[in-house]
Amino acid sequence: MKTKAIIIVIATLLIGFLLGMLTSAQIRHSKLRKMRMSVSGRDFAEMMMEVINPDDQQRIELEKVMKSYEKRTREMQSGFRRDFDSVSTAFKRDIDTLLTPDQLARVREMEARNREMMEKMNRSRREWHPYKGDRGKPYDKKDPPPGDRHP
Repeated sequence: MKTKAIIIVIATLLIGFLLGMLTSAQIRHSKLRKMRMSVSGRDFAEMMMEVINPDDQQRIELEKVMKSYEKRTREMQSGFRRDFDSVSTAFKRDIDTLLTPDQLARVREMEARNREMMEKMNRSRREWHPYKGDRGKPYDKKDPPPGDRHP
């Protein structure tokens, strides 16, 4: 009888632990959603326009400023990606010589899973993004606020 009670208690604790982890992950995901959204210059510009609520003349001037900074940040991101890719390639080249064929196969498998996950995330982001690549569309107050765009 004691064994059965111990197994039930342990099973209950494990289920509670798993539910807690899943809940925690969901909470973190929802809280980070707004931060991930503001990564693109257009999303950040929309959020700023919503907060500022400019009149028509201010909107024109603000859009000029935001467009110039969007170009700068895009160039910075592009440079970072090139540098990161270069370092990443050198790292892979250096560790490849130290790994066994089995270890190398596991690393390649992990990289393929990561690529697949990133492609899936990019596809889902394109699906919910209201502009679908239309970077020239001006912000409009009747558009949903940035936090309300996700399903």
